[in-house]
Amino acid sequence: MNGNTPDTRRPGTAPEYVTLRAARRTAGESRIDVICPTHNRSTRIRPTLDSVLAQSVGDWRLVVVSDGSTDDTEDVVRAYDDPRIALLRCPPHGHPGGPRNIGLHHAGAPFAAYIDHDDTWRPDHLAVLLEMLESGAQAAATGCRRLTPEGGVEDVGAVDMVWHPEIQALAGLNEPSRVGHVRELVPRVGGWTQADHGFEDWDLWWRMAEQGIRFTTDARRTVQMRQTHGTRRETITAKYAITVARTSTREVAEAVVERLREPRTARRMRDGARADLAAWHTRLAATPDYVVPRGHTVAALRDACLERVARMENQHGYQSVFTGPKGDGWALFLTLWCTQPAHASRVSGLLARRDVRQRAVLAELVEECERHAGRGSGHRVGS
Repeated sequence: MNGNTPDTRRPGTAPEYVTLRAARRTAGESRIDVICPTHNRSTRIRPTLDSVLAQSVGDWRLVVVSDGSTDDTEDVVRAYDDPRIALLRCPPHGHPGGPRNIGLHHAGAPFAAYIDHDDTWRPDHLAVLLEMLESGAQAAATGCRRLTPEGGVEDVGAVDMVWHPEIQALAGLNEPSRVGHVRELVPRVGGWTQADHGFEDWDLWWRMAEQGIRFTTDARRTVQMRQTHGTRRETITAKYAITVARTSTREVAEAVVERLREPRTARRMRDGARADLAAWHTRLAATPDYVVPRGHTVAALRDACLERVARMENQHGYQSVFTGPKGDGWALFLTLWCTQPAHASRVSGLLARRDVRQRAVLAELVEECERHAGRGSGHRVGS
């Protein structure tokens, strides 16, 4: 570890890295530094780099961080004859959090953006981000088009980009390739997690939101993301679960789960989910933290969200509950794809307040199953 490199054991700091190619200063300083973590993508990274070079604004710098690549990825990057491209190498982390911290540590522009090594940008992507950031946005995100492994297309538009701290806590909004931010904000909240549990972007955006940092969004689809099978995300297992109901015995808990699968109960839960989500979006839309993409109105996007909720079919938030022991009894748990205990606790509180009708149905099921078992209740939903 050299004297200028922070301790890797502290969150948000950069581990030791080797500069394989330094970006040379150009006539103008960089307004935004782009960080691209990569590992063994020599056959796929060229379109990514080409899309950065094709940007309509030219005062950027690209920091490619090779996460212990063992193929010729680094040779491919070095072959680009552009003084704005830097190439760093670090020991393998196996996930992008560490390499992104290294890129931020190496960056010096007022703003930072990210591009993953399988994604590409439209030529106006950085221009759109800079419009928002230089107008005072702390963090900014654009729309995108996702290409599925089966050849399908998923467009992320305005309704998908409604932002609120509670929405951010409950959903992993805005993949890194769509995001730019004031550079110093991320180190201030602890940097990218270096724990290998997945969802590094969700973890960071949630922590930023908890610190009062707000996103500004633009629904223009300036990013194309290619989704593939066999990625790390498909192998990640959930680390956390929250208690949504308690019962006296395993048999009662399993009976509740069976009741949830019955068509009549599923319809009640679905109707409850629609009502819960509609009330939630209506409440959020009345707060100043309800952010809609530029050029759209709160009323229009609120109504669009409510229309989407009304079209929900056979969906509710408790389809994946499972049973397990807790204390001297048994419980129903809901899996969370969270990244740390504080996040799980935040989600648990939000769901308890949001899912009023669904939790009421669940409480009725517990009461009925306990009564059928001849034990009475005395057990609470969510306790």
